[in-house]
Amino acid sequence: MRVSTSPGHEKLFSKTKKQSGQAEISWIAGSTIYEFRLYGGSDPDTLIDSVRVWRDLNAASTALRELADEALR
Repeated sequence: MRVSTSPGHEKLFSKTKKQSGQAEISWIAGSTIYEFRLYGGSDPDTLIDSVRVWRDLNAASTALRELADEALR
């Protein structure tokens, strides 16, 4: 699996053969949109699937505001 942080730039994220799992990504910072791309093990240039994810920079403050409002009720 590779991750793209900007157009034309990919870096290796994982080289595991597990069918499922999770991983912590401590290096995510700066860019707000990431595209994770899954390639075939026998043909590493063949894209199998991809998913785009993004960070909502306002999500933490919104969640904290909602918690504070609920606590005051």
